[in-house]
Amino acid sequence: MFIEEVVDGFRLMISPEKLPTSEGFLLNTVSGMTIEEVLADAGIEKENVYFVISPVRYFRSRMHFPFTDQQKIEGVIGYEVRDSLPSQHMDYVTDFYLVGNEAQAFSVEREKMRALLQSFGRYRENLRAVIPQDVALFLGMHTLIEEDGYFLLQLENRSVYIQFVAERRIINGRLVAFDGDEEITADGLQQRILPHLLMCAKLSGNSFIWMNRAPNANEELCDKIEGLLEGLNIPFNQVGVKNIGNYYPDIKSFDYSALSLLGAVRSTSLPLMQVNLLKNEFKPRAKGYVSVREFTLVGVLLVCLFVLGTASLVFDISFRKQQVAALKGRIEKLGKNTFGIAVVDETDVRKRVSKVRERVKVLEESTDRHLSSLKLLKELSLYFPGDVVIEYTDIIIEREHIKLSGNVRSFSDIDKIREDLVMSDYFKAVEVTNTGTAGSTGGFTVTFVLDITVAQEQMGGI
Repeated sequence: MFIEEVVDGFRLMISPEKLPTSEGFLLNTVSGMTIEEVLADAGIEKENVYFVISPVRYFRSRMHFPFTDQQKIEGVIGYEVRDSLPSQHMDYVTDFYLVGNEAQAFSVEREKMRALLQSFGRYRENLRAVIPQDVALFLGMHTLIEEDGYFLLQLENRSVYIQFVAERRIINGRLVAFDGDEEITADGLQQRILPHLLMCAKLSGNSFIWMNRAPNANEELCDKIEGLLEGLNIPFNQVGVKNIGNYYPDIKSFDYSALSLLGAVRSTSLPLMQVNLLKNEFKPRAKGYVSVREFTLVGVLLVCLFVLGTASLVFDISFRKQQVAALKGRIEKLGKNTFGIAVVDETDVRKRVSKVRERVKVLEESTDRHLSSLKLLKELSLYFPGDVVIEYTDIIIEREHIKLSGNVRSFSDIDKIREDLVMSDYFKAVEVTNTGTAGSTGGFTVTFVLDITVAQEQMGGI
């Protein structure tokens, strides 16, 4: 399920699978409902949900770095981007995609992100990505046309979004929206839109404009926009769809209001172009045949049973030690009464005490909270990539190693898992020791085995 936030409500699109697909998409527009109500009305249960967020909620920045390493930029961009944001004192969530050494960054206030996620209600766990509309339009356009740069006017019911892209870089983007009771006049439209048109035309050096006029677009607004362009002698044309057959082979017609949502669907198969504002604590949890929540709960229960069993064994050992001491005292007393001296063979007793001490040492080490299985389970849950669908088949947790095996959809998913896990300070190394492929009724799958080395020195500081 893909949802786009528009001025007067939400636009929904259901895509049965990643592109290309032999099935078409279902498109609908709703208003007067919350996001939770929209999803409930659509009958969402376990489906993944992708949300295209309006430009009024986020800020876009372009930043250049002296290096192109994705992880290095990830570590510093949160600080670098503050100079281009309205306030350096607010807390922001930032994600980006790279073109060379230029980062196209998108930032949203952390509090606004929390409020957005709360609006999903019981469907919060279904949400896999929050995609900026700039990126969704950008990917939608490059799905339909073959140009690396363009000048686009996106016409909605009572809004116009202007986007200028050059060399696959989003150079500029502006949303001009009209209130429900605001009169749309030629003079007002010219004052609010003309400066952006002239600026983008000057930057691009090309005055040709692609127009994406949605079927529900306001007729008065569209007529005045076209009149403004004709008055400025700026040529324009409807967005072409000659490449749509590459993604929907059986499609007969195209609903132009689906341009952003088409780009959101496209983003799920373009890892290098993905921008997802669900970062850090908002990061979506990994989904498999067993949910991470259920997996963690089972782990907690197993650890609780282990602790209870260990405590019982420790108490039993203590009781046995007391019995041995009492028996030894009785033997010594009997020896003294019989022979006048303490006569007892302590060789066997010493061996038993030594074994008991070794068992106590093992138990003390195994119950050390710094090396607990629960800590490792939580760390695995925290660092699994949220956009990877995984079926777990086996997991073995030892003091110094974790062995994890399962199935994913592609070899790139294995790389994502390894790259995210190795970012944890708890794991010294993450090695892929075995991979393979398999076919099933669900389609092509990739099997894998990960050997994770636990960083013992780091774990001691938890």
